Formats: sequence, structure tokens, C-alpha cells
Amino acid sequence: PVTTSEALVTYKLLSNSENEYVVCSAKSNKWSYNKDTELTSPNIKQIIIDTEDFDVFVDEVVEKYKELSKTETFDAIMTRSLPPESQLIGFKIKEFDKNIPWIASLADPIGNNPYETSFYFLQNRHKLVRRLYFNAPHFFLDKICPLIRKPIFQKLSKLYKLERRVLKDADVIITPGIE
Repeated sequence: PVTTSEALVTYKLLSNSENEYVVCSAKSNKWSYNKDTELTSPNIKQIIIDTEDFDVFVDEVVEKYKELSKTETFDAIMTRSLPPESQLIGFKIKEFDKNIPWIASLADPIGNNPYETSFYFLQNRHKLVRRLYFNAPHFFLDKICPLIRKPIFQKLSKLYKLERRVLKDADVIITPGIE
């Protein structure tokens, strides 16, 4: 029900597939365009979680999986890159069900997300910080960000670590390019 570019693309891909899906999505203005979309398809069962809180969303999706897996068989789970917190669902479901294959879509970057980084760099004119980031973004996100006490650096570091963990732990990774 969320109207975002990623949600609309996902809906188009799934609705044109021959497979059946259970899709948990949030009814939230926090990470959408503040407009719900009625998207229905016979091969998609929607579970709507009405929350503005990422932690609540993650926990409720995992609980829904636990509940449904008692009566239904799933071939795999898939998480999307936005919002980044949705990747936490993959970790938690894998903790519960170690045998379920996890497909992690990283169609949008998490650790080096241009929306997050440009927000900071538009507001910070410190040349050394900019040079460090643009010359060695992974080193900057991994080693330098955790040392800087500003909240945006802490967030960038957290997102980078999340992305690295997804790349390590997911069974299948979907990306738009080789990098």
C-alpha cells in the first residue's frame, strides 16, 4: 500500500510473475510519498502493518512469518533495500528458520546511500572530511564515521555495517551492477 518508486516496481514485477507471494508492507507516511495505493493482484497476498516505527515494522513482519510458517510453506524470503531497516527482517527470520533461503535486494545502496551522504555534505563544508569520503568512501564509512560523534556520521556508519552484514549473510544478493 505504500507509494514509493521501489514499492511500485516491486508490485509490477510480482504481479506479472507466475509465482505466489505474501508481501508485508507498511502503511506509513514516514517512508512513502504520503499517499496510499490500492495495488491488488491474485498472486499477491498483502499483509499491511500500520506503523511509523521501523522497529515495530520489523518485529511484526517477523511475527507474521513465524505465525504463517506453521501452516504455509515458503520457498524463500526476500528483503528490499529501502527502507534499510527492512534488511533486519532477513536476519531475524534466518535466526528463527535457518533453512529458509534469504534473497536480499540491494537495488539501492545502503552504506553509501547518496540521499544520506549528500544530506550531510550539503550541510558540512569541512574540506578534509569531504576529501576523505570522496577518495575512500568505504574506509571513511568503516573507520572514520564511528569516531565522529555527530548523529549523521553514526547513522552512515550503522548503514554501512548493515550493508556489509547483508552481503555476508544473505543467501542470494540482487544488485543493479557489479560494484
